[in-house]
Amino acid sequence: MKLMLSEVNKLFGNKGVILDKKVMTITADSRKVKKGDLFFALIADNDGHEFVSDAIKAGAIGAVVQKEIPGVKSDMLIKVKDTKDALLKLASYYFEKFNKIKVVAVTGVMVRRQQKNYYHAF
Repeated sequence: MKLMLSEVNKLFGNKGVILDKKVMTITADSRKVKKGDLFFALIADNDGHEFVSDAIKAGAIGAVVQKEIPGVKSDMLIKVKDTKDALLKLASYYFEKFNKIKVVAVTGVMVRRQQKNYYHAF
């Protein structure tokens, strides 16, 4: 299922102009960015905003940020209040698109080994 950058922008209530490109994957690690990725500038031990320029140079089509990033065109930035909350909101939005699919979570090493074939039958 495709997800467009403009769709992500609209989800967060932004009305600004944003490039309308297909999002290939989503990442918060600028070292793993590939062409077509959407970068989330999360704030944890390191501030992801410091790596937005690196992510764009590596091929990211845009970044979800909490603040302006000098040297990065505004049509590549989706500004939100909190990037961690935004990531959760996007995950929930994307998951809802699959509401007709049964989801089963199997945890624990023994459970996985014993019941993987059983759940595969679903």
